[in-house]
Amino acid sequence: MKATTCRSKVCDLPVLARELCAGHYSRHRIKGEASVDLPLRAKSPGGTSKKKCKLNCNKTVGRGGGQGMCRGHYARLIRTGDVRADEPLMGKRGTCQADGCALVTSSKNYCNTHAGRVRRTGDPHAHVPIRPRVVHPGIGCLAPECPRRRVRHGYCVSHARRFEAGGEDALAKPVRVAKYEQVKCAARGCPRDAKAKGVCLAHYLRERTSGSYGEEPIFVPLPPGTPCGAEGCGKTADRAGFCAAHYQSNRIAALKADPERHEEYKAYHRKLKADERLADPEAERARAKRWREANPAKYRDAQLRRRTLLANAVRIPYSDADLKAKVAYWGNRCWVCRGPYQAIDHVKPLSRGGADILANLRPICTSDNSRKNANWPWNPPSR
Repeated sequence: MKATTCRSKVCDLPVLARELCAGHYSRHRIKGEASVDLPLRAKSPGGTSKKKCKLNCNKTVGRGGGQGMCRGHYARLIRTGDVRADEPLMGKRGTCQADGCALVTSSKNYCNTHAGRVRRTGDPHAHVPIRPRVVHPGIGCLAPECPRRRVRHGYCVSHARRFEAGGEDALAKPVRVAKYEQVKCAARGCPRDAKAKGVCLAHYLRERTSGSYGEEPIFVPLPPGTPCGAEGCGKTADRAGFCAAHYQSNRIAALKADPERHEEYKAYHRKLKADERLADPEAERARAKRWREANPAKYRDAQLRRRTLLANAVRIPYSDADLKAKVAYWGNRCWVCRGPYQAIDHVKPLSRGGADILANLRPICTSDNSRKNANWPWNPPSR
């Protein structure tokens, strides 16, 4: 019959392994059979020793302690080599001992700031008293004639640094104004403040992306109920002082007055639509299907013209493998813009006498195919 209690002569605890309790089994593994009959250290119900610290600090030698010392003194001995028995250990976190400070203690019964002053100078009141942190977004700095936002101590960043270094006497001198803080945007007709390179943030971003500030004004919200600036229009202004319809018409008129810019604008939007078609081919197929269902006569006429052109054109038969090899020759990309291709193009259009032969076929994207249309001769735009 197996024993239910420890076989040690001084222990009657339940058996864990080799007829020994957990404590004696652990001791047996470390020190051998001779240690089995030695008594275990008494423990409190919480699992810690009842032995008091030898430095008379009213703490017990619990877990983490050693050499007859409590956890705090033993940790101090390991870190510094000296227990400094005359210095008390920091108890539970309370209020900072510095006069007039209500912050929570961090080290040596002081808050983080006062403890740092003690380490540097030995005096927690070396400079000025610590003020509670004040964060009021949108409220101005307490320094005289300073329009900046409060950050800490009730002051902006610049005045807070002066206050921390020299107290309130250092606040009299005004802080240096940033280079563009009180300068208006250099773009024509822009009332905003300059932020970078002499212009507002909107014009700065526009210049980075497009290379110029552009003629179109930056959108500025108008007060509710502002009437449209067009003569005889009773609608409410939506943008740039005009209603949506007049703003769009003025925008298109300005574009048409500059043909080069108008062509760039159209090319950009054609490319944008082509990218949208590539991103969601299912939606593009659904859109084409809806157009065919809504315009059956136009679709039939287009198909009839296409079949007529193919029937009347000079044609040399080619296989699908030949066509795939021709597309691979162009790197499976559009021969105009080098983007992904979606169609096969007759370089010389069939309507202009082009032949349906392999030498006249090239891969092309939908955007460039629409731009090329039936033009011949056609010079591709420079990329």
